[in-house]
Amino acid sequence: MSAYRITRRAGLALGLSILSAFALGSPARSQTFPDRVVTMVVPFAAGGSTDVVARVIAAKMSEILGQQVIIQNVGGGGGSLGAANVARADPDGYTILMGTVATHALNPLILKTKPYDAEKDFAPISLLVIVPNVLVVNPELPVNSVKELVDLLKAEPEKYSYASSGNGTPLHLSGELFKKMAGVSMQHIPYKGSGPPALNDVIGNQVPIMFDNLPSSSSHMKGGTLKALGVTTKERAPSFPPDVPTIAETIPPGYETYTWNAL
Repeated sequence: MSAYRITRRAGLALGLSILSAFALGSPARSQTFPDRVVTMVVPFAAGGSTDVVARVIAAKMSEILGQQVIIQNVGGGGGSLGAANVARADPDGYTILMGTVATHALNPLILKTKPYDAEKDFAPISLLVIVPNVLVVNPELPVNSVKELVDLLKAEPEKYSYASSGNGTPLHLSGELFKKMAGVSMQHIPYKGSGPPALNDVIGNQVPIMFDNLPSSSSHMKGGTLKALGVTTKERAPSFPPDVPTIAETIPPGYETYTWNAL
């Protein structure tokens, strides 16, 4: 399912999945749900990939369910703050989470203090999208390929830094895996989510390099304010210009990362 286009059939299936989830717990309530606004918590900043996906899904859900689904951005903690808010909410179906690989796969493994139980505090509804990540740089950085970036980082170790959506997030781990497999050094600058303000700082050349989700940075790449060097998936992204290679085509085989979103 594309992050940019959700068909009516897919949206209907999603709506039925939500209704079915509540029918299992309370048949009487499922006949009237939803009878008020539903809040979808996005655990990252507005404008990022997860936010983009959430707004498309929320619009389709509003249409199918007949009630408004609103977005609430609660960034911070690599997605843990927003996820914890939903975990503490009343379990009535009116507060739902746009989950990610960070909130439900990475955070339970890397957080010393766990503000929620990823398995017990949530009920899965649907996997929505699998999102490629992309390595982008400010156009002023004198590189045009992954190989040229690796050569630059080896020639001037520790001079350059890269941005990600936060400590312990998939994009942070994409950068750390890249450093390890390419044998390079660069400082990590964590932000509260992909999109602004991280993208703004890369576009402004405060931080010259970033690992980002493809949807949040694609318009900047098309506009020329960011330069794409490679995608992090095993194969080239079909929705991406075919001349943009995978990172794995340059560094040792086996490099692959991606992000998913689920309700």
